[in-house]
Amino acid sequence: MATGHARRLPQLLARIVTGGLMLAIAGCAASGNTSAAPGASTTPSANAATPTTIPHPIAAFTCDAGSLPVRPATTRKSCSVGTQFGVEALRATYATTAGEQPSVDESALITSGWQIATAAGGESINTSQGYGVYLYQSAWFVFEWIGNSSGNLQLTVQTSVPPGATPIACGKTPPVGSGRLKGIVLPDGAFMFSILGNSASFAPVCIDDVQRFYEALLPAAGWHIDQPFGNASYAPGMTQVKWVVISRTGAKATITITGYPGTQTLILITADG
Repeated sequence: MATGHARRLPQLLARIVTGGLMLAIAGCAASGNTSAAPGASTTPSANAATPTTIPHPIAAFTCDAGSLPVRPATTRKSCSVGTQFGVEALRATYATTAGEQPSVDESALITSGWQIATAAGGESINTSQGYGVYLYQSAWFVFEWIGNSSGNLQLTVQTSVPPGATPIACGKTPPVGSGRLKGIVLPDGAFMFSILGNSASFAPVCIDDVQRFYEALLPAAGWHIDQPFGNASYAPGMTQVKWVVISRTGAKATITITGYPGTQTLILITADG
């Protein structure tokens, strides 16, 4: 899905909480396809009502042929499984081959029980780029693409499905972890990864508990809450997007958290000054 003219990467990620991005997601759902986004296939609305618990387990993705929901399979260039920050994750790359562009079969993800957390894209005369994030309880699936006017496209998939993936327990504020994102502490157990070269984080904590974590921590650390956490969207069974604007001694930042009840929480931090 394309959301307009070219943007700087931090701005693109920050648009996760703006009306423009929410309209872009809704627009993709209304049109029924994402042909403007080479790396993505049919995309449902980020606010489409889906169960918060699925009565069947999901299978872990592997590097075996046909395991990942990317077509055509002939476009795959690499695939490996490794451990980073104590989390076992698979990373695969794809690229245009013999004129065929790779794309993620998002309908297959949804059918398997995955829930879309967020998606965004941007394009200019010569390039396009974007990403999508899907969640299932303690598992996550992230894809990103970069394309050019010649029709060449590079698609990267990162995913982790813990053995016996189960819902994240809610109702307990996590302790402070050792990680930092843009200089701001993360909940215990959170780990960092990259979206289009920009750092982000997943926390194995329910989104409401992450909100309480920052509401208690930020003032104690000397941050002033300029704009309290607000909901961009929420209803039972739908994705939650919340953000808070903070400042301290000339520095300003926006913390955006996204997730479903019982899933990992995606944390993005944009430094505004």
